[in-house]
Amino acid sequence: METRHEILVIGIEPITISQIQLQLEQAGYVVTTPSSSIYDGDWLTRTDPSLIVLDGQSDVPSYDPWLLGQQLLNVTPCPIVLLLPISHSPTQCRDALRMGMADCLCRPFHLPELVARIQRIIWRMTEANTGNGTLPRLSVDPYTQTAAVNGTIIHLTRTEFRLLYALFLHPGEFVPYDMIQEMVWDDADPGKPNRLRQLVWQLRQKLEANPRTPRLIITEPSQGGYSLHT
Repeated sequence: METRHEILVIGIEPITISQIQLQLEQAGYVVTTPSSSIYDGDWLTRTDPSLIVLDGQSDVPSYDPWLLGQQLLNVTPCPIVLLLPISHSPTQCRDALRMGMADCLCRPFHLPELVARIQRIIWRMTEANTGNGTLPRLSVDPYTQTAAVNGTIIHLTRTEFRLLYALFLHPGEFVPYDMIQEMVWDDADPGKPNRLRQLVWQLRQKLEANPRTPRLIITEPSQGGYSLHT
């Protein structure tokens, strides 16, 4: 029976919380939200979440997401995703990651991106650790825009990294050409198929032991796309 991961969503803006809850439930997660407007630490004793989403958007002075985030990091090992307010400073996302947050999104952001990042974090906690070791171990850091294969740092161009990250968000899943192109170049020009093919070849040369027989980035010609196997 497939495990349904529970996610605890904390915040004081009801509309935002309900939108996040709906998106996560549609993605198959069990979502729990504190009943009071201000988070009560006892929630962690009543739930066993796989991940916490902490919304930092608030006009209420008594709600301090940074203090709350630090308190949560001190009492739970589960990953926390912090959502920064529109008025965030340029360094706050970096500060959140240094604090220990698993991820950080700056407003404005798209809810499907939040869901994709959560899926990636949970996948890394579960499926990524159950393989038989026959494939290279790939890790990606979206903040330094670097990748590593079996612990060795791979130097990528900005475009190569965007391609890898587009696939990395959907591990083991087919990703169509137009979706990849839009994530890499912000357009899906069907008249430029060679640019994606060339970029995939460049990336394979850096990641694969033998780029002519790839094991990580797999072409799905019948469906028109690629998939990343890790």
